Amino acid sequence: APNGGGFYISGGESAVSGAECVGNTASTGNGGGFFVTGGNITLSSGSIISNTASNGKGGGIYVNGGNFLLQGGYVGNVGAPNSAKYGGGVYSNSGTITISTGCIYNNIASVDGGGGYVNGTLTINSGDIAGNNATNGNGGGFYVNGGTLLLNGGNIGNASYPNTAK
Repeated sequence: APNGGGFYISGGESAVSGAECVGNTASTGNGGGFFVTGGNITLSSGSIISNTASNGKGGGIYVNGGNFLLQGGYVGNVGAPNSAKYGGGVYSNSGTITISTGCIYNNIASVDGGGGYVNGTLTINSGDIAGNNATNGNGGGFYVNGGTLLLNGGNIGNASYPNTAK
């Protein structure tokens, strides 16, 4: 699929709980795992891993004008990264990403935002953002472009799995 290799969601509410979204590809566009436009998605106790948008944005999840809430679960993992040109794990375009608990691990952006790219609002209350990589750009953990970052808790990198940018 050009956009939303696993799921294409236009408006409405979506919840992923205890499920896996694995190995999907957005062939020419955005959102290897999920493409959400104008809607809301909540991930709890699930995994979004090994998804790709190699020429686009949001290897795991692309949110356009909507909201992404992580309440437990994984976006990427050791040995199972999501990858994209921008925002290896998640990409928010004029939307909101809130991380209450959960992990954004080991994702890869070939340019900016290994863990995620935010052109909106990013709030981190708790959780881990570690082992992400922007291979030819900036923001190994997150790249915030003209948006807002609210850090209320959580761990950004650790000794075993640092976020990196080159």
